[in-house]
This record gives sequence, C-alpha cells and structure tokens, in this order.
Amino acid sequence: MLETQGRVIAVEAGFAWVESVRQGGCSSCASKGACGSQLLGEALTPASSGQEAHHVLARDPLGVRVGDIVLLGVEEKGALRAAFLMYGLPLFGLMSGLLLAQPWGDLWALAAGGAGLGLALAMVRWLGRASQARPQKIQPTILAHLASTSSTTIPIRKV
Repeated sequence: MLETQGRVIAVEAGFAWVESVRQGGCSSCASKGACGSQLLGEALTPASSGQEAHHVLARDPLGVRVGDIVLLGVEEKGALRAAFLMYGLPLFGLMSGLLLAQPWGDLWALAAGGAGLGLALAMVRWLGRASQARPQKIQPTILAHLASTSSTTIPIRKV
C-alpha cells in the first residue's frame, strides 16, 4: 500500500477532505526513485502548479475530525491499473496500429497508428465511466489517526 500523511480540512458522511502536504525530505532520500510514499505524495500533490498542498476526498472508516493529522493510503494494485489504463493502453493502441499497417507503407501505418491511439483513448474513457459505478480502488483511504489539532499543527497554504 502506498502511504502519505495529510490534514483533515472538512468532513462529510463517510468521507473526509484531506490536504496532503508534500514531504520536504523526499527529495533528499537515498531511495527517492523507488519510494511508494514519494510516488503517492507526487500523485496527490501537483508539482507543476506550484502548490505545496492538494485537497483529496478520502474514505473515512475511522470518523476523524477537522484538523486531525491522518495517514492516507492507496492500494498499489489500483494505482498500477490506473497507470496502465492511462499510459499503457494508448501506447499499445498506437503501436498495434503502426505495426499492423506497416506492410502497406508509412502513410497507412501513420493513419492506422492514429486510429489505434484514438480507439485506445475511447476505450480508456469508456472504462473510466464504467468504473465510476464500482467502488474505486484508487481512491485514498484514511488508514490511521496520527495526531489531533491540539497536539500538532501543519501550516497550510490558502488556495
């Protein structure tokens, strides 16, 4: 399971909005290339937007309160499946189209590669919509309550 820490900023029935904060030590760790916590932190915190924090909706089986510091987790299997759907399936469609039409020339291979990519992207969209009806394996879940508001505070950046 991929894990990272965050602070609860709002609570709903069975869910909590959690602000995940990018860990400062992740960039200097010796295992930064293979660390699951860093990968999850990067997935939940957009580096390109210049923000230090990101809000995510997490399942709350523990009944946490606003201000609590919690441990978020995402199943590795769900994260790998999502990565394959977003990257692997379109690449497979593009390469299949290119390779199947290559005997008829480059122009046909280019057209077939584009068609294969388009079909794969349509399939990703369809699978994404179909998976919304089922429970999400990639939705973060609150695994543990680490601290309350009174004992620890994490500064947040207002959006």
